[in-house]
Amino acid sequence: ILDIFEKNDAKCTFFTIGKQVAWQAKQVKRAKKLGCLVCTHTWDHAAGSGKGVNLTYMSKKAQISEVKKGYAAIRKLLGAEPEHIMRAPGGNYYGALIRTLSPYVDAEIGWDIDTEDWRRPGADKIYKRIMKVKPGQIVLMHDGGGNRSQTVKAVRRAVPKLMKKGYKLVTVDELLAYGTP
Repeated sequence: ILDIFEKNDAKCTFFTIGKQVAWQAKQVKRAKKLGCLVCTHTWDHAAGSGKGVNLTYMSKKAQISEVKKGYAAIRKLLGAEPEHIMRAPGGNYYGALIRTLSPYVDAEIGWDIDTEDWRRPGADKIYKRIMKVKPGQIVLMHDGGGNRSQTVKAVRRAVPKLMKKGYKLVTVDELLAYGTP
């Protein structure tokens, strides 16, 4: 994925699972060096009482810990405070969780197009979902959870095609700042 983005002078945002940051250190550092944004996807994807998908099932203390430990892992590896931008596991960011995490999270990022690549539906289906993107939209893909050859194949095909259509692939902080003075 990083090779594809580098070759096409494109950027993206990686929402990292904190406990995986250290063993993916080389890739995380390279992503940052290429101008990609590295943010948190929590410490362990809301494992345990969050059942791996939902921070709202967890205690307030555990919710805060998930986010703070995710930031700490990035900070330790990259040597700088990460942006306080996150993507909640499963997109579950609602209700009291918003109030609980508001001192720790400046923005929670969802998505417009879910490629469902984590299901491994085949590179053609992933590609077709990516290509439905409209200007300003966010496409969700995964780089963890096993073999990602279908995702890589779809991205290798989609990124140059999107660039040829005039799209500029940017980080979420760049997208959020678009149009501001």
